Amino acid sequence: MRRLYAAPFAADRSTQLLQQLGLGSSQDRMTLRDHISLRKKFFASKARLSALQKRVEATDTADILDRKMMAVLARCPTDDLTSLVITLFMDLANAESLDADSRSLAEIAKFGLEASFWQQVETGFGFASESPSLKNLLLSMLVMDFHT
Repeated sequence: MRRLYAAPFAADRSTQLLQQLGLGSSQDRMTLRDHISLRKKFFASKARLSALQKRVEATDTADILDRKMMAVLARCPTDDLTSLVITLFMDLANAESLDADSRSLAEIAKFGLEASFWQQVETGFGFASESPSLKNLLLSMLVMDFHT
């Protein structure tokens, strides 16, 4: 059996971001390194990184981290899924059309977080679609809420 004197050392950008966010203190948290590496476009901005740092907690998982990144992009005041969805619906209300493109959802897609968003919406609200949209999500919520 091989024993290590200390935790393995890594100095790549993802590991540095883990440390900056306060997520790299335990060996288990190093599993987030690959996840952060996939989101490197988001971390290219100091403003986004700073805004995310204010929201991150040491126990955050990959899904929670994604949701917090989405909240930063959407300028959502809180990190919960319901508030995020309401913020995205407000984009539609401000555009005065259900068929309009959401600026915030476009930002979420631009930074590779759209699949995570729709997966979390499916888990949180039970909404699944082959081609999901905010319009269909809203209509589904209205129909299901009035139907039950």
